[in-house]
Amino acid sequence: MPKIFSAIFMLAGIVFIGIGASQVISQHKKIQTFVPVQATVISKNIERHVSRNSKGRTSVTYEPVVNYTYTVGRRNFNSGTVLPISLRSSYGWAQEIIDSYGIGSTTEAYYNPAFPAESFLMRKYLFFPYIFILFPMIFVCLGLYFLISGGNSETNPRPPAVTRSSLYKMLPSSSIAKRIQGTSAITALWTAGCGAPLLHYYTYAKAPYGTAAAISSLVAVIIAATMISIAIKNITLQANIKEPSIFVKTPSFKPGDTIKLTISQILKKQLLIESAQVGLIAERYERKSSGSKSSISKTVIFEQWVTLTENYPASPAIPLSYTPDLAIPTPPNHLRPPSKPDKIR
Repeated sequence: MPKIFSAIFMLAGIVFIGIGASQVISQHKKIQTFVPVQATVISKNIERHVSRNSKGRTSVTYEPVVNYTYTVGRRNFNSGTVLPISLRSSYGWAQEIIDSYGIGSTTEAYYNPAFPAESFLMRKYLFFPYIFILFPMIFVCLGLYFLISGGNSETNPRPPAVTRSSLYKMLPSSSIAKRIQGTSAITALWTAGCGAPLLHYYTYAKAPYGTAAAISSLVAVIIAATMISIAIKNITLQANIKEPSIFVKTPSFKPGDTIKLTISQILKKQLLIESAQVGLIAERYERKSSGSKSSISKTVIFEQWVTLTENYPASPAIPLSYTPDLAIPTPPNHLRPPSKPDKIR
């Protein structure tokens, strides 16, 4: 199931990125290929658009309309298109646009030489279609990370695996190597997927760029820096240690049991271990419904940590080995029975 949701995340993001990319291409093509022509403004107004969602809630947007005439060859044309792409926003935004055109004034319009009836007034790169590329990149990167890293949902942990001995091996939700692959892949994808449209915008658009462009660029840089730092952290971790091995004596547990752990950790370098701990966290997951919507809430009902060692100069020649015990508490009566089995990690 996690892979299915990851694929859905990616698909949804790719769809929106496709919409944004098509608008960016359309806007760029019009601005670069449409021919300037003198036009006369004959009227202007703001169109109000009301949309209603599936729950009956309405939203109102506004579109600037400036009617103008222009002549190509011996033919006269009328148009009301202001922007190179269709865009609606706030009333103040629309008002600011139409205020820049006076009725009866002469201004420059731009028409399609292959189809002169198609035209627009403002030869300006709008940042809105770029947002349709940048924001969905988050969903694509998240989906790609979980597909590559193999991370499992907290509500569906992997059960201990059978080994040749009498012990069962605890399986990590995601190995260090898989996390490195995942973070490296999404870092490259985010840098290319966000860097290319931002580079295109700042190459062709003219200052002032606007608040949306500035904030979006800053957020994209911060996210890229965060991804790079996480990738470096995982690479450093892999250079210092091997994947730890944790074994238990039974494949499943119930309240009141004592979990006897056997932990082995091999180092690749001489390290000073400031602190090594193992923990047991019991979480309750409950599904809540409100009308047609449902959500899952998580509550920590028990948490226990055991310190294995502190300020220990460890060497690759001697693997670290620990055998701590963790006791699962018996929940109070008012917490039983759960709506679904509690998950322990």
